Amino acid sequence: MPNSKRIAIVVAVDWDSIENVYRLSESLRGYLHGYELDIQVLVYNAPTAPEKHRLSQSINVFAWVPGYTPIVLNRNRCQQHLKRIMRANGCFGMVLDDDLIWHMKEAELDCILNVLQADQSDMAFLGLDGDPPIPKEYSRACPILDALLHLRKAGELGQGISDRYFADIQLAVGEPPPFSHHDYYALKKEKFHARPFGLDLNDFVYKLYRGQATTRTQQSISAVTEATGRERGGATLVLNPKILSVPNRSISLGDYVSRRSDMVMALSAFREGFRMHCTPPALRHVRSESFDSHDPAKLVSDVLGVALVESMIKKSDFKSEFEARARETITILTETNKMFSLFRKANGLKPDSLSSIELMLYENQQTIECIDHLVSYSSRDLPSTPPFS
Repeated sequence: MPNSKRIAIVVAVDWDSIENVYRLSESLRGYLHGYELDIQVLVYNAPTAPEKHRLSQSINVFAWVPGYTPIVLNRNRCQQHLKRIMRANGCFGMVLDDDLIWHMKEAELDCILNVLQADQSDMAFLGLDGDPPIPKEYSRACPILDALLHLRKAGELGQGISDRYFADIQLAVGEPPPFSHHDYYALKKEKFHARPFGLDLNDFVYKLYRGQATTRTQQSISAVTEATGRERGGATLVLNPKILSVPNRSISLGDYVSRRSDMVMALSAFREGFRMHCTPPALRHVRSESFDSHDPAKLVSDVLGVALVESMIKKSDFKSEFEARARETITILTETNKMFSLFRKANGLKPDSLSSIELMLYENQQTIECIDHLVSYSSRDLPSTPPFS
């Protein structure tokens, strides 16, 4: 186990989002004064002449990659680079997404590192708060329903068609589901856990369009706990460089490469006997616009990736998991569009908000068509256990 106040940090970032890394670097250095931080960056979609671009001295670019490369390849490059640094320097390591801001105090990190070392942890999943770390389409349906229920109670929705929509919605009591920020798990019309709505309608639409937090927040833990093997790896603290030899893996289907390769890596490491833990929130996820923010392929690839993880956990048929996930996702997108059609009639929506609603309706329909096409493709050509890329 490392025993130092040095942390090597690797981040992969799209060239157009390089400012995110500067922001992340500033936040890390603002809190962790007693640590020596070595921030190493892989830049993809990069200009072809890196010498012409002066970058901040707060980061070191270890790879300059022209053109787009799949997330899984960038993650593996980052892991291998971090493994070399950790072995050479005997330091701790972190693998971080670029759209994060550090906010854990140094004393709390010291305490967490002591707990993890005492428990012989190999890697920890750093807790996140802020915007939900999921595709934006999965963070819209429940908040829209929260808003519609509020507007209906206030008498600000028309009668007739809106009444017919609410007829089969039953409100639940008691504790909400653990994934209350995630529509895939929380949108249950027969037992819907409504959340209070006290937002400005136009600010609400602005945040919905970008996939930012609105009526629902992520649940977090207050102490270090053991991991389950199903965690995502967008923010990991590495204590044993050996675990970085476990690769991120994805699959391809048609033109799509599955996302969630970090979850495949975590599950594989868990099954290989590595000890892993989860920590209280150390970073805040800040959703920002990027090159693929409004590309239907992002959600389609996520459906593929989560289905792969589910099939690994359950040791079940991947094709069945994918088709079930696809059907449920289409249901959520369809319901979201029904609610948008009601919501856009609310009083006080500005032209920009109405335009954003129309764009979200269009994007959802485009994504439904992409998923439908891929399901048709999979019914003919998808093996029960697809090969990894």
